[in-house]
Amino acid sequence: MKKQFIFWITMVVAFIALPVMAWASPAPESDFEFDAAEGIITKYKGEASEVEIPESIGGETVIAIDAEAFQVCDTVTKVTIPDSVTSIGHYAFNACDNLVDVVIPDSVSEISGYAFAGCRKLANLKIPSDVTMISAGMFYGCSSLTDVMIPDGVTVIDGFAFGECSNLKNLFFPGSVTLIDFHAFEACSRLRNVQYGGTKADLEMIEVGEGNEELKKATFTCTDGTFNGSEISWLTDEPTDSVEEGGFVFNTKTGTIESYEGNDSKVEIPDSIGGHTVHKIGDAAFFGCANLIDVTIPDSVTSIGERAFFRCENLAQIIIPASVTSIGEGAFGSCGNLTNINVDSKNGIFDSRDNCNAVIETKKNILVVGCKKTVIPADVTSIGKYAFDDCSGLIEITIPTSVTSIGEWAFGGCSGLTEIAIPTSVTNIGEAAFCGCSGLTEITLPTSVTSIGIAAFEECSSLTEIAIPASIKNIRREAFYGCSSLNKITIPTSVTSIGRGAFYGCSSLTEINMPSSIKNIGNLAFCGCSSLTEITIPASVEYIEEDAFHNCSNLIVIKVDSGNKKFDSRDNCNAVIETESNTIVIGCPKTVIPTSVTSIGDKAFEGCSGLTR
Repeated sequence: MKKQFIFWITMVVAFIALPVMAWASPAPESDFEFDAAEGIITKYKGEASEVEIPESIGGETVIAIDAEAFQVCDTVTKVTIPDSVTSIGHYAFNACDNLVDVVIPDSVSEISGYAFAGCRKLANLKIPSDVTMISAGMFYGCSSLTDVMIPDGVTVIDGFAFGECSNLKNLFFPGSVTLIDFHAFEACSRLRNVQYGGTKADLEMIEVGEGNEELKKATFTCTDGTFNGSEISWLTDEPTDSVEEGGFVFNTKTGTIESYEGNDSKVEIPDSIGGHTVHKIGDAAFFGCANLIDVTIPDSVTSIGERAFFRCENLAQIIIPASVTSIGEGAFGSCGNLTNINVDSKNGIFDSRDNCNAVIETKKNILVVGCKKTVIPADVTSIGKYAFDDCSGLIEITIPTSVTSIGEWAFGGCSGLTEIAIPTSVTNIGEAAFCGCSGLTEITLPTSVTSIGIAAFEECSSLTEIAIPASIKNIRREAFYGCSSLNKITIPTSVTSIGRGAFYGCSSLTEINMPSSIKNIGNLAFCGCSSLTEITIPASVEYIEEDAFHNCSNLIVIKVDSGNKKFDSRDNCNAVIETESNTIVIGCPKTVIPTSVTSIGDKAFEGCSGLTR
């Protein structure tokens, strides 16, 4: 025990020391593609071996590293991430074959799936203290990792998280872990020492998925002793806890209906199966049951999981019993024919006040489930995530002045909705809130709105014009992506950045008046705006990302305000030139390249179908 204690103390000290290593000065801003509106690095273009990511680019704070941003960057051996960053996206550093060291600050609270997968030389890395989940495949194939410390607070080690970490020998994970998912430690053939921050009894309560046989070979040091892996009951081959009866796949241990395999139009969920009480309807349990019209939920059920009845296209009515205390996001999403929603009057958590045909979280006054017949009560303060998701039968809805927030995907896919009035009480419109509302022709945004989420109006293909209020500072990425009928857009002087793909595919947009406040124009911001004939870059613009005006096939007039210090259009050349480097970054069929230009930038003329000579 003494040797093991010394080992773990040494390991802790080593990991704590990692972030204070000396590094080079921040990499040049030009090495990165950056979405200024979101504060996201979307791509690393440099060739350095040691990369220190800057805290800001173009004056805007870097808060995230996007999916695949450093993927297959073979030259990179060391990366330092600044304290400003809070999240790292899927596959962000995937297959960086020569990456050895990564310094991740404690400001990072989310690291997405496969972020470091295939980094086979990665040996030094400290997982930040605020991370609560080791995502799927996060370190898959990191064959040089030998020691891993998972911080307190982590509850889930997801599938394949450390799969194929063939040299992993020493592991610490805390007592907060409740799930080690399937194949999390697959092929970790050298794993021998596991330090656990709880008792043996706590350890045996952890849910462990299949494919974690290597754990059986390890020695576990718990707070109450040392045990062989074969002694831990959750590692033994026990009979399955799932049974099938009456079309229901049911977990007898947790009391959860995991799925429904029947085809009946009317389903009465029993209060017990095989003598075990039904407590939960699991995530996606009835997903895509197209024949289902009517379902009866028993009083024994306390929880309805995420997307439990998602895409039950013919489900007409639901009654939530008094026993239900939890309803997951999107539980009844894409139920386009839902017309009758009722909550038992004895339910203390949810209600359907005023016969509103909706489920409302009582204390918070959040509408969590709606339908095409919903009338939003006057005291509701928020439209929750996925509340009307894919409710194609919704033609009109009145949002009362009590509402201050419209959540993510709240009206996503409501293709029958033609117009909607946003009251002056609303301050926040969430991510994809109106995405796919293809029938929406008109919407007015009041000055009370201070935030418009990512993809908020994506694929609103019938929307013809939009006036962005002066309360908005950033047009976020893909906000109006695919709004193919949009022909007029008013951008106020409060806006400083236009995000990646913000107006991508707005093929009816004939002009865009960018105010003098704009500093950053993101990647693909106006890509595919094929009716756009003229652009003027204001003096304030400091950063234009690659492909910002890609495939603007009718663009023939390009101007840069003479007061701009970063870019110019010298000699009336019909192009945007980066002044310091004399590089053309945006051209068009009418461009005349000045003799002072020394370089033509990547993709400067790509998509210029009218260019003949």
